[in-house]
Amino acid sequence: PDKQCYSVRSSSSASCNYYLPDEFVSHNLPAKSFSVLHINARSLNKNLDHVTTLISILKYCFTTIAISETWATDQNDNNMQIPGYALFSKPRSSRGGGASLYIRDNISCTIRPDLSVDISGICESVFVEISSDLKRKTIVGCVYRAPNNEMDLYNDKFDVLLHKLNKEHAYCAIAGDYNI
Repeated sequence: PDKQCYSVRSSSSASCNYYLPDEFVSHNLPAKSFSVLHINARSLNKNLDHVTTLISILKYCFTTIAISETWATDQNDNNMQIPGYALFSKPRSSRGGGASLYIRDNISCTIRPDLSVDISGICESVFVEISSDLKRKTIVGCVYRAPNNEMDLYNDKFDVLLHKLNKEHAYCAIAGDYNI
């Protein structure tokens, strides 16, 4: 699966890089950094063991784990827990797709459905606001956009999302598989 890590080193700088697991382990990120790991699971139900093994191998306690293409449904969504994390999910009503956020369970957060971009069969997203000691609030989202569909409609909806986020005056990280 695709793996990405986003790490904020301070309030004014950010780093977003792709790593292989052994490269990430040797990178030595500060333990208290805000961090996001993104994984395109291509069925979390089938690959949950692989995801939890990867998290174990990385030896890092991410603030947020964003997973796209969960292929979750309302029936199996609760079976996709990751120990130490609270699950926020947007399953798709048809096969494929889906987006989930896992927030460390010792972090206070609130789901933000007002920020979600959900177009049936085209894209799903989930957003949360994380309470922190930073002077500005932090918003994290995970987006999945299916390939080969209405790009103009998606772009219009995503543009509305970006305008909403701009008005929030928040630190923001949006992870996902956009299939652009």
